[in-house]
Amino acid sequence: MSDTIPTGEVTLRALLDAGEQRLAVLLDRSQRLMAERDPETLLRLVTSAAVDIAQTRVCGVGITDATGGFERLVLSDDATAAEVERLFAPRADHPARRAIESRGVVLDGSCLFVPIASPSHVYGCLALVDKIGAPEFSDVDAQLAATFGAQAGIVYENA
Repeated sequence: MSDTIPTGEVTLRALLDAGEQRLAVLLDRSQRLMAERDPETLLRLVTSAAVDIAQTRVCGVGITDATGGFERLVLSDDATAAEVERLFAPRADHPARRAIESRGVVLDGSCLFVPIASPSHVYGCLALVDKIGAPEFSDVDAQLAATFGAQAGIVYENA
C-alpha cells in the first residue's frame, strides 16, 4: 500500500482547507461586529472584514438615505477615487442600486455587490472589487459576501 496521496485528492484537500479558513474568518469577523455599537466603527470593521472574507483588493460600504442616494461611504484603505465612482456611481442602473432594490447579489465583471440588510430594512450595499488571484468572483465568494452582508445589516440595525 502506498503512502502517497493522488494529485486530485491533494487539490481537493487544499480547496477544503482554504474553504474552512474562509469560514473561520467569516465567523471571527462576525463575532467582532456583534460586539460593536458605534455605527461608524462598525462600517470600518465591515470593510476590512469583507476584504479578508472575500479575498478582494478593495471594498466599500454605501449606506443609503431616504431618497435612495448614498449618504455615507466607507472604503477600504486601498480604494482610489476612480473606484469610488465605479462602486457607487449615482445612476439608477448601477449594480449597487440593483443589489439594494433586489435584496440580492449582483455580479458585474470584477465587482460583486451585496445588500447590507436586516429582515426588515435594506441599509445599503457592500461592494467588492478585484478578486485576489482570480479574474472574477466565484459563487462561493458571492455566498460568503451575502451571508456577511446580512449579518452586517442586523448588527448595523442594532447599533
